[in-house]
Amino acid sequence: LSFLTTHGIPKTMMLTSSRASEGKSASAHALSLILARRGLKVALIEAGKVGGDCTNLGCVPSKALLHEARHGMDDPFAYARAKSGDLSAREDHEMEEHDKIRLVRGRARLTAERDPHVLEVAGDDGMFTKVRAEHVIICAGSEPVRFPIDGLADDRLLTNETVFDLRAAPDRILLVGGG
Repeated sequence: LSFLTTHGIPKTMMLTSSRASEGKSASAHALSLILARRGLKVALIEAGKVGGDCTNLGCVPSKALLHEARHGMDDPFAYARAKSGDLSAREDHEMEEHDKIRLVRGRARLTAERDPHVLEVAGDDGMFTKVRAEHVIICAGSEPVRFPIDGLADDRLLTNETVFDLRAAPDRILLVGGG
């Protein structure tokens, strides 16, 4: 999940903002850039990769896979992974280097005090950062639902998060979708 906040960034572990956004989606990245262009300072709090599903698991790798498969590339899956990884790294760098955006790594949640203006961010290092924001925006993204299919081993079940890990196209595939 990623939280997006606009604020004046102090040097302490408490960030003060006028906006906060939470989510695992491309919208948090896009909204960060829009708010920054409008002159607001932004903190994007991201637990995963910047760019969300579109950059990392959906739009970009799937379009790259289709493009290269149509052109007869030997390993279109590797190309899709590389294309997605390159864009993800550039978006990460863009957020880290932007003069109006602060990228904060970690998982954010509303605080136990139930203050709708304060988010608590748990970093991978175990440290907590509190972010105060006038507005909190949730950009939830998506996550695949896994369910058992009789006769199919768990390691053969692919989702939008794992399909690009394939080394070769399967001879046969059954797609089950809900969106």
